[in-house]
Amino acid sequence: AVSDLPFLPMYAWVGLWTSALLAVAALANLSGLIRYCTRFTEDVFNALLSFNYLSEAFRSLRHEFVFAKDMGSGLLAINSAALTAWLCQLTTNFRSKRYLSAPLREAVSDFGPPLVILSVTLASLSSWARSLGEISRLPISSTFAVGLGRPLLIDVLALPTRFRALALLPALFLATLFFLDQNITVRTVNSPENKLRKGPAYHLDLLALSLLTGATSVTGLPWMCSATVESLNHIRAMSVFKKVAKGNAARQAAEVPERVIENRLTGFGVHALILLSSLFVPLLAVVPLPVVSGVFLYLGRKVMGGNVFLQRCKKLWIDEAALDSKDEGGEKEMVALGRWSVFRFTAFQGLCLAGLWALRCNPSTALVFPSVIGVLMLIRVKLIPRLFSRRELSLLDTPIGATRV
Repeated sequence: AVSDLPFLPMYAWVGLWTSALLAVAALANLSGLIRYCTRFTEDVFNALLSFNYLSEAFRSLRHEFVFAKDMGSGLLAINSAALTAWLCQLTTNFRSKRYLSAPLREAVSDFGPPLVILSVTLASLSSWARSLGEISRLPISSTFAVGLGRPLLIDVLALPTRFRALALLPALFLATLFFLDQNITVRTVNSPENKLRKGPAYHLDLLALSLLTGATSVTGLPWMCSATVESLNHIRAMSVFKKVAKGNAARQAAEVPERVIENRLTGFGVHALILLSSLFVPLLAVVPLPVVSGVFLYLGRKVMGGNVFLQRCKKLWIDEAALDSKDEGGEKEMVALGRWSVFRFTAFQGLCLAGLWALRCNPSTALVFPSVIGVLMLIRVKLIPRLFSRRELSLLDTPIGATRV
């Protein structure tokens, strides 16, 4: 407790208020506001998510290197993380390779990251790796039990009455973050590129999140929210791909999703396996921390894929004579509008991203950070149309109201 304020009861009240706010938002169909979320907001949000993964990975690796017992241990940690990230990238992209049979390529692509974690962990236990140095492992308890020796249910009445109402303030910001994170992820998953046939359920999903938040709050368990990367990985694993030629040569064919095998069974199966993993806690304690950092590096790089804002940042440097008028990642817009218009729009997104990152990293402003993400939609609706013409916005962004809710 800080200043004689019990943490867990305060945690429970913040979560209960958040659950109530999310329930009100779901019942009032406030997810309809997501129609004002265009690719402008989505790309900035996903870029922030990517940088967060990379930042956490580099922070962990810096700690491993600075506090290593010797130079060999620090180098071993960095190389383990780099190897994990590279192998995860290699295996997940194996579907588009020409080696082995198609079913084997599918299996390697779908189960690549877990196999990589297992392989690098086993390699770190070898006598050869131990001779190079020591690396830290996941700090996991050896027993499966509620922490601090407390009962499962939190005594919410242990919080003084005046603080129960004050818990509404942080709950407002937390509910805003959950609302935006949940709906932006659902919007990304239901994008036309994924070829989903069944319609989205924004309001029902938000109500389910409300119930889960309430349950985890009164039990003192971590709050959960939608995970963009994991959701997209699930979609990709259930997708049936077809090859589309990218030129005259057969080797230039690319695989694009044709349809998705939509079901509820795999979602339940994934979370059932996560629950079963609690039985193997001693094995998880063997996984090196640099391997986890490597997975974060891979996830940060993966979130960058398909982000048109980040693609434009790179393609702004391409020679004008070499621009492809059919490219969907920024070159087509530069051919049609000129480099200056694309630069202005991209720079504006960069300023928004920098502002969000500064607020997130500053402890004194981190509390209001979720609300500022919502301000991005307001900026897109009110300010951006004053700075760019309709023709520019039709090419640089998706139209407002295009999201089906």
